[in-house]
Amino acid sequence: MATVTIWNEYRHEREDDDAAAVYPDGIHETIADALTEADRDSGE
Repeated sequence: MATVTIWNEYRHEREDDDAAAVYPDGIHETIADALTEADRDSGE
């Protein structure tokens, strides 16, 4: 298993309604969730 740091300023999601609609928890959470799911699917 690799350790990954996901960093985002979370600025656009707070300031832009369109970005907030797509990424309500921030794009960093979306990426983290996808990586977590991929790790689960890999059986590790």
